[in-house]
Amino acid sequence: MAADRMTIGRRDHLLNAVASLLVPAASLLSAPLLARALGPTARGEFTVEQSLILTASSLFGLGISDIVATRWQAFSARHRLRLAYLNVGSALVFSGAGLVYLASAVSPSVLVMGLCLIAGGVFAAALAERGIALSRDDLRGVAAEKLLVVTSRLALTVMAFAFGVLDLTVALVTLVLPQCVGLAYLRVRRWQAQKAASFRPCTAGLGGRLDWWTVLGGSGGVLLVNGIPLVALAAIGPTEVGYFSVCILIAEVFTLVAKPFRDATFTSPYASDWSKLRRLTWSTLAVLVGIGLLASAVMWFAVPLVFGSDFVPAVPAAYVMIIAGVLKGWGYQLNGALTVKGDHRVRAVSTYSAVVVNVLLLFLFAAGGAAGAALACTLAYAVMAGWSAVSLFVSSPKKPEDTTP
Repeated sequence: MAADRMTIGRRDHLLNAVASLLVPAASLLSAPLLARALGPTARGEFTVEQSLILTASSLFGLGISDIVATRWQAFSARHRLRLAYLNVGSALVFSGAGLVYLASAVSPSVLVMGLCLIAGGVFAAALAERGIALSRDDLRGVAAEKLLVVTSRLALTVMAFAFGVLDLTVALVTLVLPQCVGLAYLRVRRWQAQKAASFRPCTAGLGGRLDWWTVLGGSGGVLLVNGIPLVALAAIGPTEVGYFSVCILIAEVFTLVAKPFRDATFTSPYASDWSKLRRLTWSTLAVLVGIGLLASAVMWFAVPLVFGSDFVPAVPAAYVMIIAGVLKGWGYQLNGALTVKGDHRVRAVSTYSAVVVNVLLLFLFAAGGAAGAALACTLAYAVMAGWSAVSLFVSSPKKPEDTTP
C-alpha cells in the first residue's frame, strides 16, 4: 500500500517561507486595531490570555511535533493514540492551571475561560498535525494552513473593528476560530492522503531517539517569549501589561528582521563554512543595530500614532525595548548558529537562564511598571545573547557540523 512520499519543489519552499513571514507580520498589523478597540487594561488581559494559550499548547507540543514529524508513520495505532492524549491532555492541564491563576488576578468571564481552555487543546492539536503533515513531506499543506489561518484571523479582526464589536471575547474568537479551521484543513488532507495511500513510512530524521536538549531549547524559547506576560500580570498588573504588550510587538519586529538571516544559517554555504557563518552572524547584529537606531528616531510619535493616545505611557518602555529587540533578534540568530554547530545544550541553558533572570527581575523592577518589565527583558535577552555569543565565538569556535548526507 505504501507509495512514494509527496514531492517538495521550490514553490513549496517559497510558499512556506512567505507563510512563515506573514504569521508575525499579520500579528503586527492587527495589534493596533486590538489596542485601539480594547484600551490598555483589556489589551493587557488579552495579551495574558494569548500568552497562556500559546505557552500551554507549545510547552510539550513543540517536542511532540518534532517526534511525529520524523517517526509518525512507524508508530503503532496505540502509540499514536497515546501521543495524542499526551499532547492535548498536557495542553488542557496547563491551560486549566493557568486559568486558575488568571481567575485570581483579573476575574475573566466563564466564556473567556472556556475559550482559553478550548484554544489550548486546539493549538496543541494543530502543532501535532503539522508534524504529521511534514512526516509525509506535505510542506505545501503546512504552508497553506498557515496562510489560511493568518489571513482569516486578520480578516476577522478587521471586520470586528470596522463594525465596532471588537471586545475581549470577540478578540479571543478571532484567535481561536481560524486555528480550528486550519486544524480541520490539515485533518482533511491527512484523511485524503491515507485514503490514496500516497505516503510511505518515514525513515529519515532523528532515528530512534529524540535530542531532548533540542526540545528543552525550544521550550525555553516558548517560556521566554510567550510565558513572560503571565508573570508580568502578577508583577505589574493588567494595565501596565497592556503598555508592555506594545514593547513585546517592538521586540517581535527585530525577530522578524533576523529571520531571513537565521534561515540562511541552515543552508549549505553557511552551515559548512565557519568563517561565512561568523560573518553572517555579525552582519545580523549590524543590521539589527541599524534598525534600532531608526526606531529610536521615530518611537516618540510612532507609538501614539499607531496604537492611540491611550498608549502614550508606553513610550519610555518602548525605547528600552528597542535594545531588548536588538538582543533578542541577535540571540535568535545565535541560537540558529549553535544548532548548526550541534551545541543544543548551550542553546537550552542560555534560554532557560534568560527565563530565570527575566522572572526574578520582573518582580525586582515591578515599581517601574511597563518600563521596569522592558528593562527586565533587556537584561534577560542580554544574558541569552551573551552566553550564546561566548560559546559560539570564544569557548568553542569550531566549524559547524557537516550535515551533508
